Amino acid sequence: MNIWYRIIKFIFRIYILICIPKISVTGHNNLIKGPKIVVANHPNMTDSCVLPFIFSEKLTFLIQASTFSVPIIGFLLRKSGQIPVIKGQGKQALNIALEHLSNGQTIVIFPEGRLNHGKELFRAGSGAIVLAKNSGAPILPIGFYVSPHDTLIMKGKIQNRKTFAHFQVKGCCHVHIGRPWNIEKINKEKTNYLQLRKLTNQMMDQIGELVAEARNNAESKRRSLRFSH
Repeated sequence: MNIWYRIIKFIFRIYILICIPKISVTGHNNLIKGPKIVVANHPNMTDSCVLPFIFSEKLTFLIQASTFSVPIIGFLLRKSGQIPVIKGQGKQALNIALEHLSNGQTIVIFPEGRLNHGKELFRAGSGAIVLAKNSGAPILPIGFYVSPHDTLIMKGKIQNRKTFAHFQVKGCCHVHIGRPWNIEKINKEKTNYLQLRKLTNQMMDQIGELVAEARNNAESKRRSLRFSH
Protein backbone atom coordinates (compact mmCIF):
# COMPACT_ATOMS: atom_id res chain seq x y z
CA MET A 1 0.00 0.00 0.00
CA ASN A 2 1.83 3.10 -1.20
CA ILE A 3 2.21 6.35 0.75
CA TRP A 4 -0.10 8.27 -1.59
CA TYR A 5 -2.97 5.85 -1.01
CA ARG A 6 -2.39 6.24 2.74
CA ILE A 7 -2.61 10.02 2.34
CA ILE A 8 -5.93 9.69 0.49
CA LYS A 9 -7.24 7.41 3.24
CA PHE A 10 -6.15 9.95 5.85
CA ILE A 11 -8.08 12.72 4.03
CA PHE A 12 -11.12 10.44 3.74
CA ARG A 13 -10.84 9.61 7.44
CA ILE A 14 -11.04 13.30 8.37
CA TYR A 15 -14.07 13.75 6.12
CA ILE A 16 -15.80 10.70 7.64
CA LEU A 17 -15.10 11.86 11.20
CA ILE A 18 -16.71 15.21 10.41
CA CYS A 19 -19.57 14.27 8.07
CA ILE A 20 -20.40 10.57 8.41
CA PRO A 21 -20.99 9.78 12.09
CA LYS A 22 -22.12 6.22 11.34
CA ILE A 23 -21.45 3.58 8.70
CA SER A 24 -23.70 0.51 8.85
CA VAL A 25 -22.28 -2.48 6.97
CA THR A 26 -24.26 -5.64 6.30
CA GLY A 27 -22.67 -8.72 4.72
CA HIS A 28 -19.20 -8.67 6.25
CA ASN A 29 -19.09 -12.44 5.79
CA ASN A 30 -19.17 -11.92 2.01
CA LEU A 31 -15.84 -10.12 2.00
CA ILE A 32 -13.33 -12.43 0.33
CA LYS A 33 -9.58 -12.34 0.08
CA GLY A 34 -7.61 -12.19 -3.14
CA PRO A 35 -8.22 -10.37 -6.43
CA LYS A 36 -11.82 -9.33 -7.06
CA ILE A 37 -13.95 -6.78 -8.87
CA VAL A 38 -16.07 -4.65 -6.54
CA VAL A 39 -19.13 -3.17 -8.26
CA ALA A 40 -21.56 -0.70 -6.68
CA ASN A 41 -24.22 1.91 -7.34
CA HIS A 42 -23.04 5.51 -7.23
CA PRO A 43 -25.60 7.88 -5.66
CA ASN A 44 -23.17 10.26 -3.95
CA MET A 45 -19.72 11.62 -4.65
CA THR A 46 -18.64 10.40 -1.22
CA ASP A 47 -19.37 6.67 -1.76
CA SER A 48 -15.74 6.08 -2.62
CA CYS A 49 -14.65 7.62 0.70
CA VAL A 50 -16.27 4.76 2.62
CA LEU A 51 -15.00 1.72 0.70
CA PRO A 52 -11.31 2.00 1.74
CA PHE A 53 -12.40 1.50 5.36
CA ILE A 54 -14.44 -1.62 4.59
CA PHE A 55 -11.63 -3.40 2.75
CA SER A 56 -8.26 -3.99 4.37
CA GLU A 57 -6.35 -4.09 1.08
CA LYS A 58 -5.55 -1.24 -1.29
CA LEU A 59 -8.39 -0.49 -3.69
CA THR A 60 -7.83 0.61 -7.28
CA PHE A 61 -10.75 2.54 -8.77
CA LEU A 62 -11.63 3.10 -12.41
CA ILE A 63 -12.43 6.82 -12.48
CA GLN A 64 -13.57 9.25 -15.15
CA ALA A 65 -10.48 10.88 -16.64
CA SER A 66 -11.88 14.38 -16.11
CA THR A 67 -11.58 13.89 -12.34
CA PHE A 68 -7.81 13.70 -12.73
CA SER A 69 -7.82 17.31 -13.93
CA VAL A 70 -9.07 18.57 -10.54
CA PRO A 71 -6.17 20.28 -8.70
CA ILE A 72 -4.62 18.27 -5.84
CA ILE A 73 -7.25 15.52 -6.14
CA GLY A 74 -6.03 14.55 -9.60
CA PHE A 75 -2.43 14.55 -8.41
CA LEU A 76 -3.23 12.22 -5.52
CA LEU A 77 -5.27 9.90 -7.75
CA ARG A 78 -2.41 9.55 -10.21
CA LYS A 79 0.20 9.04 -7.51
CA SER A 80 -1.90 6.41 -5.73
CA GLY A 81 -2.27 4.37 -8.92
CA GLN A 82 -5.96 4.94 -9.67
CA ILE A 83 -6.99 4.23 -13.27
CA PRO A 84 -8.37 7.03 -15.50
CA VAL A 85 -11.10 6.06 -17.94
CA ILE A 86 -10.85 8.22 -21.06
CA LYS A 87 -14.01 8.46 -23.16
CA GLY A 88 -13.69 6.11 -26.13
CA GLN A 89 -10.66 4.37 -24.63
CA GLY A 90 -12.32 2.08 -22.12
CA LYS A 91 -10.42 -0.99 -23.37
CA GLN A 92 -7.10 0.55 -22.36
CA ALA A 93 -8.38 1.16 -18.82
CA LEU A 94 -9.67 -2.43 -18.61
CA ASN A 95 -6.29 -3.76 -19.76
CA ILE A 96 -4.58 -1.85 -16.96
CA ALA A 97 -7.15 -3.17 -14.48
CA LEU A 98 -6.53 -6.69 -15.78
CA GLU A 99 -2.83 -6.32 -14.93
CA HIS A 100 -3.74 -5.22 -11.40
CA LEU A 101 -5.99 -8.25 -10.95
CA SER A 102 -3.26 -10.59 -12.21
CA ASN A 103 -1.07 -9.13 -9.46
CA GLY A 104 -3.65 -10.04 -6.82
CA GLN A 105 -5.19 -6.59 -6.38
CA THR A 106 -8.80 -5.45 -5.96
CA ILE A 107 -10.52 -3.29 -8.59
CA VAL A 108 -13.53 -1.04 -7.94
CA ILE A 109 -15.95 -0.12 -10.72
CA PHE A 110 -19.13 1.95 -10.60
CA PRO A 111 -20.80 0.30 -13.63
CA GLU A 112 -23.20 3.18 -14.24
CA GLY A 113 -20.20 5.30 -15.17
CA ARG A 114 -21.61 8.41 -13.48
CA LEU A 115 -23.51 9.58 -10.42
CA ASN A 116 -27.18 8.64 -10.30
CA HIS A 117 -27.90 11.16 -7.48
CA GLY A 118 -29.88 8.61 -5.50
CA LYS A 119 -32.44 8.00 -8.25
CA GLU A 120 -33.04 4.89 -10.37
CA LEU A 121 -29.93 3.02 -11.49
CA PHE A 122 -28.67 3.99 -14.91
CA ARG A 123 -28.02 1.50 -17.68
CA ALA A 124 -24.61 0.07 -16.91
CA GLY A 125 -21.62 -0.50 -19.12
CA SER A 126 -20.31 -4.05 -19.53
CA GLY A 127 -16.72 -3.29 -18.47
CA ALA A 128 -16.94 -5.15 -15.16
CA ILE A 129 -18.28 -8.27 -16.88
CA VAL A 130 -15.59 -8.14 -19.57
CA LEU A 131 -12.95 -7.79 -16.86
CA ALA A 132 -14.39 -10.73 -14.90
CA LYS A 133 -14.50 -12.93 -18.00
CA ASN A 134 -10.94 -12.10 -19.00
CA SER A 135 -9.46 -12.42 -15.50
CA GLY A 136 -11.54 -15.12 -13.84
CA ALA A 137 -11.79 -12.84 -10.77
CA PRO A 138 -15.06 -12.89 -8.81
CA ILE A 139 -17.49 -9.97 -8.79
CA LEU A 140 -18.51 -8.57 -5.41
CA PRO A 141 -21.71 -6.46 -5.60
CA ILE A 142 -22.39 -3.64 -3.13
CA GLY A 143 -25.42 -1.42 -2.55
CA PHE A 144 -25.13 2.08 -1.03
CA TYR A 145 -27.93 4.07 0.53
CA VAL A 146 -27.82 7.45 2.25
CA SER A 147 -31.00 9.35 3.09
CA PRO A 148 -31.42 12.42 0.84
CA HIS A 149 -31.95 14.41 4.06
CA ASP A 150 -28.35 13.62 5.00
CA THR A 151 -26.77 14.96 1.82
CA LEU A 152 -25.88 18.36 0.44
CA ILE A 153 -25.76 19.31 -3.24
CA MET A 154 -22.51 20.98 -4.26
CA LYS A 155 -21.95 22.57 -7.66
CA GLY A 156 -18.68 23.09 -9.48
CA LYS A 157 -16.82 23.00 -12.77
CA ILE A 158 -14.62 20.32 -14.28
CA GLN A 159 -12.89 21.21 -17.52
CA ASN A 160 -15.24 24.19 -17.95
CA ARG A 161 -18.26 21.93 -17.63
CA LYS A 162 -20.80 22.64 -14.89
CA THR A 163 -21.32 19.71 -12.56
CA PHE A 164 -23.16 18.96 -9.34
CA ALA A 165 -23.03 16.11 -6.86
CA HIS A 166 -24.51 15.00 -3.57
CA PHE A 167 -22.14 14.84 -0.61
CA GLN A 168 -23.08 13.13 2.63
CA VAL A 169 -22.82 15.65 5.48
CA LYS A 170 -24.58 13.82 8.34
CA GLY A 171 -26.44 10.66 9.25
CA CYS A 172 -25.64 7.05 8.43
CA CYS A 173 -24.18 5.52 5.30
CA HIS A 174 -25.79 2.11 4.76
CA VAL A 175 -23.64 -0.42 2.90
CA HIS A 176 -24.96 -3.85 1.91
CA ILE A 177 -22.41 -6.34 0.59
CA GLY A 178 -23.75 -9.14 -1.57
CA ARG A 179 -22.43 -12.61 -2.25
CA PRO A 180 -19.46 -12.86 -4.61
CA TRP A 181 -20.09 -14.64 -7.89
CA ASN A 182 -17.86 -16.00 -10.60
CA ILE A 183 -18.18 -15.81 -14.35
CA GLU A 184 -16.56 -18.58 -16.32
CA LYS A 185 -13.34 -17.36 -17.90
CA ILE A 186 -13.64 -17.68 -21.69
CA ASN A 187 -11.78 -16.53 -24.75
CA LYS A 188 -12.63 -13.09 -26.11
CA GLU A 189 -13.60 -14.70 -29.42
CA LYS A 190 -16.46 -16.55 -27.70
CA THR A 191 -17.91 -13.45 -26.07
CA ASN A 192 -20.82 -11.75 -27.80
CA TYR A 193 -22.85 -8.64 -27.06
CA LEU A 194 -25.98 -10.49 -25.89
CA GLN A 195 -23.98 -12.51 -23.37
CA LEU A 196 -22.33 -9.38 -21.98
CA ARG A 197 -25.66 -7.52 -21.81
CA LYS A 198 -27.42 -10.38 -20.04
CA LEU A 199 -24.69 -10.72 -17.42
CA THR A 200 -24.47 -6.95 -16.97
CA ASN A 201 -28.21 -6.75 -16.34
CA GLN A 202 -27.92 -9.64 -13.88
CA MET A 203 -25.16 -7.77 -12.05
CA MET A 204 -27.21 -4.56 -11.87
CA ASP A 205 -30.25 -6.48 -10.63
CA GLN A 206 -28.13 -7.75 -7.75
CA ILE A 207 -26.90 -4.24 -6.98
CA GLY A 208 -30.48 -2.94 -7.17
CA GLU A 209 -31.63 -5.55 -4.66
CA LEU A 210 -28.82 -4.60 -2.28
CA VAL A 211 -29.72 -0.91 -2.58
CA ALA A 212 -33.35 -1.74 -1.79
CA GLU A 213 -32.28 -3.77 1.25
CA ALA A 214 -30.08 -0.91 2.46
CA ARG A 215 -32.91 1.60 1.96
CA ASN A 216 -35.42 -0.59 3.79
CA ASN A 217 -32.97 -1.07 6.64
CA ALA A 218 -32.42 2.68 6.91
CA GLU A 219 -36.15 3.47 6.86
CA SER A 220 -36.88 0.77 9.42
CA LYS A 221 -34.31 2.21 11.82
CA ARG A 222 -35.67 5.73 11.27
CA ARG A 223 -39.22 4.59 12.08
CA SER A 224 -37.99 2.82 15.21
CA LEU A 225 -36.24 5.97 16.41
CA ARG A 226 -39.32 8.10 15.72
CA PHE A 227 -41.62 5.78 17.67
CA SER A 228 -39.16 5.46 20.56
CA HIS A 229 -39.39 9.21 21.08
